[in-house]
Amino acid sequence: MKILRIVYWLNEYDPLLDSSDIKFDDWIKIAKDIEKHYEDFDGFVVLHGTDTLAYTASALSFLIENLSKPVVCSGAQIAIVEEDSDGHDNLIGALLVAGNCNVPEVTVYFDENY
Repeated sequence: MKILRIVYWLNEYDPLLDSSDIKFDDWIKIAKDIEKHYEDFDGFVVLHGTDTLAYTASALSFLIENLSKPVVCSGAQIAIVEEDSDGHDNLIGALLVAGNCNVPEVTVYFDENY
């Protein structure tokens, strides 16, 4: 049995944004943070609200050039702090894809699919 180990680093923005309020400058900030730490990690996960998750994934796919590592955007229908949240499974799935899959592009992980 192969045991997967994922080592991660968390960068939390302050203040946190509601995904319905995200703007182009926020996409640029996310892309620059990924580029700044690009050589340090095997992949990246962007946790995001579902309102504009697909727009952010699309914007990042244009802002980050020559990807050789996965950038996985994910979120949840129900907040991760709630009992029946899908956020736990989406986070773990996104981490597994980012850390173990050779998918050199921006993807969305949601509901066990990427």
